[in-house]
Amino acid sequence: MMIGVGVRDKMVLTKDFSEQYLICKNKHDETSKNGSRIIVNNRNEIQLFLSILKDNVKVYEPDFIEDKEIIDWLFDKTIEDILEDFRMTRKTILEVKDILPRIGIPNQICEELSLSKYDSRVKKELVHKVNEQNVMLSDFYRLPNTDMLFSKVIIDTEEINLDHVSDDHVQSMVLAEVCRQSTVLAASIVQDPKLRFIVTQDIKNYKNFVVNNQPSYIQMLCMTPKKKGAGFSMFNIVQDGKSCVHGYLVGYSYLR
Repeated sequence: MMIGVGVRDKMVLTKDFSEQYLICKNKHDETSKNGSRIIVNNRNEIQLFLSILKDNVKVYEPDFIEDKEIIDWLFDKTIEDILEDFRMTRKTILEVKDILPRIGIPNQICEELSLSKYDSRVKKELVHKVNEQNVMLSDFYRLPNTDMLFSKVIIDTEEINLDHVSDDHVQSMVLAEVCRQSTVLAASIVQDPKLRFIVTQDIKNYKNFVVNNQPSYIQMLCMTPKKKGAGFSMFNIVQDGKSCVHGYLVGYSYLR
């Protein structure tokens, strides 16, 4: 059966290296100006990244051409075909929280967030604040058809008073509040508005300094139950293409 151009564009496998998100098996000297390259180790990781990014990601066929199992699995398949029987469980959610930083934030999304329409702070109610000046996230961009959110980090706040301000980097106390707000924001956007997400556990990994006076961005993904119960809200602060702080908060969603 002949596959039309429109349908072909929806296929998971691609030979085009310029995709915004591209799953690869090998590192490449060639890079894409706007894209993010996700290196995977096995079929399970491919499925997890597809489940998170949906039709925003493709698999780079030349890297897997000698892997018959992967090619047979993905050949002439759409994202809907691949995920038809896939169900996110607590085990897979725990795996997602570990691989989130590998997704990264493509330059294309950073450029989108630099537009004036993202200059304002997100609504204070979405991050559980009373004073708008204490909101540390810009209006967000949501990756189409996913629960993945992105915002600019706003360091300016009135509620954190430091003994001293470092000239070269943002203090961890400030970043901790940015991370907390991001997890609450993600939960506020993706879960039922009748539910409220309350943090019960906080895990952060500091990998690189966040430098003062340079733009930084945060990637957010919340996976909470549709009804009340425990869930995860994850974050990844990125500056100059590098993951600086990533982690997750465990929380409990309950009816307001």
